[in-house]
Amino acid sequence: MKTSDKLVVMNWKCNPASSAEAKLLASASDSPNVIVCPPAPFLSLVAGKLKHASLGSQDGFYTEGAYTGEYSFAQLESLGVKYAILGHSERRKNFGETSESVSKKTLAAINAGVIPIVCVGERKRTSVPSAIKTVIAQLNDSLSGVPKEKADKIILTYEPVWAISTTSGGRNATLKEMAPVMEAMAERFQKIFGKKAKVLYGGSVNPANAEIYAEAPDVSGVLVGGASLKLKEVPIVIASLRHSRGSGNPVQ
Repeated sequence: MKTSDKLVVMNWKCNPASSAEAKLLASASDSPNVIVCPPAPFLSLVAGKLKHASLGSQDGFYTEGAYTGEYSFAQLESLGVKYAILGHSERRKNFGETSESVSKKTLAAINAGVIPIVCVGERKRTSVPSAIKTVIAQLNDSLSGVPKEKADKIILTYEPVWAISTTSGGRNATLKEMAPVMEAMAERFQKIFGKKAKVLYGGSVNPANAEIYAEAPDVSGVLVGGASLKLKEVPIVIASLRHSRGSGNPVQ
């Protein structure tokens, strides 16, 4: 994968407050290989603003019917949603999301034609071997319901919770801390499904470090949180992924 092909996933979370702000952010993020994931109320609005970027959702439910407050992947796909973030650490922590439900959602997304972006990561970092053990176990459970023949579209995201600014005070993961875990994720995916996977990094990505993460050989892109909501920072992060020097041998 060329560095210019690396993905930038913009996760707006439960922001912004108004449709006017959403339009501005969508326009600022409208670039090739960018996936814009607004909150559900703004999906249709943002879809109308994107000409180059793809539309993504922040979640989805694995079936339709009497599930008040939920929305299915078939419904999302009908709105033009191409990707869905699944198993984000905030969903796991704040809403009791389990790896079992992530597995069901992943398969449902694939069946509806929506590409799942499956997030895994450890809450605390004690050692690299411990982190790998925790993340691989989570990965196994989160993909347990997916048959081999349907796994080629899955995107993985390594999301070390301790490196997310809202919970850690902003301490970023170093390449030495993240690289072995992402490599282990790619190897495990290859072993389970016999296919290569795109593996993104998500943990306080911002204009100061996006290029550093992009140059890591096994990073296929980044998941951006807080910086995706700052109009001045959005184009800088996108440009960092385009202009970083090294492409190495990233996971395809």
